[in-house]
This record gives sequence, C-alpha cells and structure tokens, in this order.
Amino acid sequence: KTLCDPLQDFGSAELCVRINSLDTRDLALRDLEAVLPCDRLQAVVLPKVESASDVIFVSRMIDALCEDTRDVRIIAAIESAMGFLNLREIASSKAK
Repeated sequence: KTLCDPLQDFGSAELCVRINSLDTRDLALRDLEAVLPCDRLQAVVLPKVESASDVIFVSRMIDALCEDTRDVRIIAAIESAMGFLNLREIASSKAK
C-alpha cells in the first residue's frame, strides 16, 4: 500500500521491491501481482535465482501486469551454488 500511495514521498531514491523467492510459488505470485501495478516501481529484486527460467518468468509477469511504456528492471540475487553455476545463462536471459 505504501509503495503505491501517491502521497508517499521517497525523494530521489530508486524504488525496488524484494519479492518472495519463486520456490514459494503463490507468495511470489501474489507479491508480483501486488507491486507490479504500481507505476512508481523501478525494479524487482528476485532472490534465490538458480536458472534463467526464474528471470524469464518474472520478465513475462512484468510484461503482463505493467504498461508497455514502463521499464521495470529485474535484479537477480544469486544465492546458491546452482545459481553460480548457471550465472552465464541467467545473465544472458531475456531480463528487463
């Protein structure tokens, strides 16, 4: 609610939101559905990324739930050995 409140002033700070990891399924989806409609959002922090498919999923959600003119970036947090092993694939995935 605070994020989307037009009266809330964040100054010149970049507005990023960390969502639940995709392995929580419904929680992550609800997080995305809650924050992506906010036109002040600049980036989504995606924790525990282990493959390019994680980034691609969030990218598709951004495309589906945001206006075409908005540029919402994805900040992929690599927190496991699997994520590190797949880093090249993750970095070259179609991300925002």
